[in-house]
Amino acid sequence: MADTLPILDISPEFLEKCIALSATKHDPDDISPVCSASTLTDVPMPKIDVSAKKSRYTDNYAKAFSDTYGAFDAPFIYKTGPAWPQRTGGPNAQPYLREQRDVSHTHPIKVIWPDIVKKIAAHFQEVEMQLNIVAGLAFANQGDDQAFCELAVVIGIPRDNYLFASVKTAADHVQIHVLAKAGFSEIPVAIREWEVFSQGLGPKLPSLDPLFDAEIAQYRHLFTSNPGLAVALYKSPWLEGTIGAYFKLHKESDIICGLTCCHVACPSRAVSGLTVAAVTAHHERIIAIGIDAYNKGITDIMRRIGTLQKTIESEEDKIERREQRLVDGTGDPDTAARLTRKSNRIIEEARETMKLLNRLHDDITKQLANSNHRRIGRVYYADPIGAPSDDPAFAHTVDWAFIQLEKDAFKSPFTGNLVYIGDSLLLSFYSHALISTGGEISEEEYGDLMFPWGADKAHYKYPKDGLLQISGHVPEDEMLNPMQRDTTGIFRMPVIKNGMKTGTTVGWLNGLESLVRHYQITGVRDISFMSMETTIVPYGGRGAFSAGGDSGSSILDRRGRLVALLTGGAGLTDKSDITFATPAYKLLADIEKAVPGAFLFPAV
Repeated sequence: MADTLPILDISPEFLEKCIALSATKHDPDDISPVCSASTLTDVPMPKIDVSAKKSRYTDNYAKAFSDTYGAFDAPFIYKTGPAWPQRTGGPNAQPYLREQRDVSHTHPIKVIWPDIVKKIAAHFQEVEMQLNIVAGLAFANQGDDQAFCELAVVIGIPRDNYLFASVKTAADHVQIHVLAKAGFSEIPVAIREWEVFSQGLGPKLPSLDPLFDAEIAQYRHLFTSNPGLAVALYKSPWLEGTIGAYFKLHKESDIICGLTCCHVACPSRAVSGLTVAAVTAHHERIIAIGIDAYNKGITDIMRRIGTLQKTIESEEDKIERREQRLVDGTGDPDTAARLTRKSNRIIEEARETMKLLNRLHDDITKQLANSNHRRIGRVYYADPIGAPSDDPAFAHTVDWAFIQLEKDAFKSPFTGNLVYIGDSLLLSFYSHALISTGGEISEEEYGDLMFPWGADKAHYKYPKDGLLQISGHVPEDEMLNPMQRDTTGIFRMPVIKNGMKTGTTVGWLNGLESLVRHYQITGVRDISFMSMETTIVPYGGRGAFSAGGDSGSSILDRRGRLVALLTGGAGLTDKSDITFATPAYKLLADIEKAVPGAFLFPAV
């Protein structure tokens, strides 16, 4: 039998562990059917107006960019006091290049600076404006010996989270009621957008590219930025959930937020929630890929390597036995040659896949093993868990949160709301022993699942590379009266999701909502309310639609429209007999009320 170890450059010890894992059984409810849907778009997404981004500063404060030219990566939103030096020569004159400088250690404000900062923070908390930074800085023109401003109080607030009138009022208040009262009326106050980020610790997760990831796409997916990304609290990485979709705060915003459940993002504050203003005092850091997700991802890779090694050994054994049959004169040479060519193709493909999986395993364990290197952001907003009405017959579950992503969370290009629903490239002509990974279905089988009515199949189209674009949502009237049919012609709506625990699964939207008493939510204390829940039942014979860890997943129809946000389930084990969710038409209304202008990240 050929020795594959030198070719693959996999250590014998590691391969031995992989082979041992390959002998263990997958939980059939954990590895779910891989399915797909079409890419029709219902709602046109707004486009970003780049020129408007700049004008929104200068329309309110004309010196926004010239005040900070060369010194900051963001302009002042507003600054109090006299204008800073400007070059003469009209509007086309090149502005001075500014630079930040340190404030003198002998500045008289130093002795009362802690008190100044506390008063500024207290005022921002009082008016419910989120505050990130209060800094005292000097400013000069580059090349000048003398600073033209020995001290300016520069206040940093979150990006895009303000109204200009509120910013101006806050700056004027600090100038008049804090600095002037302390005897420093000449010190200007400036407010700018400023975020606090961990330096160089972001995971820079890539977007999935099944066209090139091909046969290892489903193993790489867990470690990519696509919806279905596993997330957890940094301080409680064992409490895991899923990012179901990405949103932008408004058309002119660069901020990207991930949508998940409140009980995932901040369980300790789930009853009271977290407003945009309160998140500073209750800083909830979020990591990608919690403990269970990380271990599952690594284990699946190793198990697959072990299975492929067994496949290689099996095919090599077949080749040897065929050769022996030819020597004995009991085999047909043409048939043996054809089957040996097939075996060699299987062996070559298996070896190549093992190399790719081994490289993926090395990359993950080197770059992502430390949870500090998986920080992706913090909670931006969390709606308190509960029901908006005391009458459960008219109440839905409110349980959602936005996670604001840090700049180094994801690698560019970011593909946004492309949901991985399975890679048809795995279903090649190779033997089932090689390509089976625990639940994939072919594109044709997907068509039968999501387009069961014969007349609908004429419009069936598998999305490119197995990536389904989230676009728009299913309106209330269609939730109540689906337009799709099952194989018998009855109106029913098949749905699909990708979650941290069970991956890609399919189910049916139930015709009746369920009355649910919420009394135990992992990580949440003192919770008790009743609501009517959108209900998903499993697709016949295909296992549970969801399990613990899938909370926050987007449930989609076959066109990629958002049906609901997965919030929980019911059963006597970790697997859900039925799944509960908040309908999209109610969820999006709640989001608009809490974060006006937020919208689904558009197609790229």
